[in-house]
Formats: sequence, C-alpha cells, structure tokens
Amino acid sequence: AFLHAQHPLIDIELTVTDRPALRLEEGFDLVLVMGTPEPSGWLRRKLTDTELLAVASPSYLKERGAPTTIAMLRDHRLLSFADPGAATRWPRLRGGDFPVHPCLVTNDLSVLREAAVAGMGIALLPYHVALSELGSGSLVRVLPTLVGEASHLVALYLPERRASPVLKAVLAAIATFAGEQRTGPAGEVSLRVTTRKRR
Repeated sequence: AFLHAQHPLIDIELTVTDRPALRLEEGFDLVLVMGTPEPSGWLRRKLTDTELLAVASPSYLKERGAPTTIAMLRDHRLLSFADPGAATRWPRLRGGDFPVHPCLVTNDLSVLREAAVAGMGIALLPYHVALSELGSGSLVRVLPTLVGEASHLVALYLPERRASPVLKAVLAAIATFAGEQRTGPAGEVSLRVTTRKRR
C-alpha cells in the first residue's frame, strides 16, 4: 500500500517464498532478502536493519511463568521457524546460538505468529511479523537481553537494471518505509515492477 500510494503508475507482482534467491533468473526485477544473501553476480543494496526476537502472549507467560535465563527455555513450549527436518537453533543476542526442541516447527511465519498469540508457546519471529501484536500487547518480548539477532534487509537486482528509474523509485520507497518500521520481510520477497501510462 505504501508503495502504491507513492507511485500509483507502477504495477507490482509480489511473491513471498523461503526458497533460495532464484527469482531474478525467473524474470523478477528485484528480490528482497532478510539476512545475508548467498554470493552471486547480482548487485545488492542494504536497505535497513532489522532483528529477530523471542515473543509470547501474556496469557502463556501468566500460566507458565516468564523465563529469566536461556536454560529455563527447556521447561517451555517453543515455536520455531524452520524447514521440516532441519535442525533448530536460536540465536544468542551477544553471538552464537543454542539448540532448541520446539513443540511446533513451521516454515510459515504467519502460522507461527498466530500460534504465539493463541498462547501455544514462545516463538522466535522477525520484528516486523510481530510488530502489530507487540503494539497491541497481544505479544510481549521474552528474554530481550539474551535471545535475538540483529539482521538486515538486502535488495538484489541484476546489473543491467541498475539505471532503471522505476527500480530506483521502488528501492527508495522500500528503504524509507522499512527504516520507519525498523523491519524487513520474512524470507524473500520478489517483485516484478512495470509502469502504466496515465489514461
């Protein structure tokens, strides 16, 4: 909505995926990645910083108690983002990580968020995914000085597209919006952008 409001003549085709960043080879103009992209011949531009954080519902913490150490997470129901069968580890805020044994593993961040809101357990989520719920109080941070990870939002695009005024406008709008929200997308977001003539 923010992009359309600024540039109403730009048509957008958007795909969200947790697949490796292959979308530029599939004809997309731009791929947004949270974290560090794999090495490639594509140009990259850091748009903003973001973070991962542990969250839970107030009702869950009232029932089970709020952990005060990482070791205490062993006594809690944990909800984690991962591909099926993958090892699950959570990041320490000061570096490194630790293994967890979640009761729910999914590669759908919206499912993870809703499970946390419903009081199912403690989830590790990107800030922007939990932004609205943190604002409303339906989710609160857990172990904010111990668990989490700083990350960033990176744009990938083909070298031949660097001079495109449409791409420049889209990048500027996304960087402004993301900076205001202190956030980045979950997984990857691929965009195909075109312009329409005014009627």
